[in-house]
Amino acid sequence: MRSKSSGQSAQNIARKTKKVLKKVLSWAGLFFFALAAFMIYRQLSKYDLKDIQAALLSIPAKNLMYACLASFFGYVALSSYDFLA
Repeated sequence: MRSKSSGQSAQNIARKTKKVLKKVLSWAGLFFFALAAFMIYRQLSKYDLKDIQAALLSIPAKNLMYACLASFFGYVALSSYDFLA
């Protein structure tokens, strides 16, 4: 039979572990966001801003609209899955 102190000790360890894990996951999210931003910066630093702007402006407006609509409906579908779960 377990004593109260060992049961409380195990609960304290579990509580502390959850707390540490929560902090680690929060910092990991920030780390990966910063890493992604840095990688995008490195990739785009090869190009001049005018070149990027010219490339975006050369895309027909109809195609941009279709792309935006497809993205929107994709997010709606993703949100629907969360709602249904």
